[in-house]
Amino acid sequence: MAYNQAFFKCLENAFIVVYEQFGKQSALRFMKTLMEYNLKEAYERMGFTKGNLKDFCRLMNERDKAVGLHIQCYVKNDRIYYTFFDRLFDRWKGLVSDEEAIGTFMDFKVHYLLGKDYSWTLKQHFWRGDDRISVEIFKEKA
Repeated sequence: MAYNQAFFKCLENAFIVVYEQFGKQSALRFMKTLMEYNLKEAYERMGFTKGNLKDFCRLMNERDKAVGLHIQCYVKNDRIYYTFFDRLFDRWKGLVSDEEAIGTFMDFKVHYLLGKDYSWTLKQHFWRGDDRISVEIFKEKA
């Protein structure tokens, strides 16, 4: 499937409207909530085992491809490497940081599918001059 530009433009615009009317924190909360509603329903329909790293990648590969995203997700040494080759939410640049933008959906994905003891770090982003967005997901040490 081709990148669903209309879908992502709608999300991008909705964030900007809330940002302009109510400020940054409200816009970030709104987008996180919107993503949670959309993704939770999709993941529940697809089925998964919470905490299963391979299941996480299966869901990302299936769901992201369904909306036209070009991604790579794989497990290596008990970590998930999740890469986006499409530019996401470029009109938010200058309004929020790259980590805040990715956090609007990544926090939910990681905690809902893997558990609260998992975290993520942003390794690369187009806004930093990189040629992709790369996220590393890992279990926090006890």
